[in-house]
Amino acid sequence: MLLYAIIKILTGFFVKIFACSVIKNHEHPFLKDDLQLSLKLYQLRKKYQNNKNISHDLDRVSSLLCDSIIKEARDILIKHSH
Repeated sequence: MLLYAIIKILTGFFVKIFACSVIKNHEHPFLKDDLQLSLKLYQLRKKYQNNKNISHDLDRVSSLLCDSIIKEARDILIKHSH
């Protein structure tokens, strides 16, 4: 049951990211490794759910991913991955 819930949440993140990205000429700005960013975002949201400052940074990551600003989003995720 827990695995099903996690898969459902992760699927939602993937759909949100791809729905936000601008697709031109059947291409998208994400590389294969970039898909791990949504998983890391989810993990950090769970870990820091009661920390308002970090949650604010993670909201920023979500916006950056939607705007296809991958490097900055990755940098913020790395900053909080300790």
